[in-house]
Amino acid sequence: YGYGWIDGVLDWHRLFTAYFTISPAPEIATYNATGRWQYATYNCWTDCPGDPEEPETGVVRVNQTGNSFTVTEEGETYSGSISGVTYTYTISYPYDEGTVTLTTTFTLTSETTGSGVTTWNWTDGIDSCGGGNQFSITKLQVAGNPGAYLLLLDE
Repeated sequence: YGYGWIDGVLDWHRLFTAYFTISPAPEIATYNATGRWQYATYNCWTDCPGDPEEPETGVVRVNQTGNSFTVTEEGETYSGSISGVTYTYTISYPYDEGTVTLTTTFTLTSETTGSGVTTWNWTDGIDSCGGGNQFSITKLQVAGNPGAYLLLLDE
């Protein structure tokens, strides 16, 4: 009879699992990352011509709703998704007669700290190269109130 048949009887479960892969639902977000976060990059690398970017520090604003979030930096806002303690967003933009695709993934280790990695790839459809960096992040506290954190303040 062939695959999916057991002793002359059609095994629907076996057929279903053979032809359909069901992705598990993302885990519910563990933390609420809404607020302002200071980041510091390190271990910058590239295989493109030239030197990798220098390590830098800065501040981003995160707004989280359920398993979705946005990151705002220097007036640009990017959307991403959350699974448990892992936050990921991907953006693409034209650059130097090609396209850069950048993916940032970070993991929160608490309500106020985390770390992650950004990787990017440039291609013009023929040539390609890439790079990235690691980073640490810390949620900024309200001055004079160590238990409070800044929420959605304009940069």
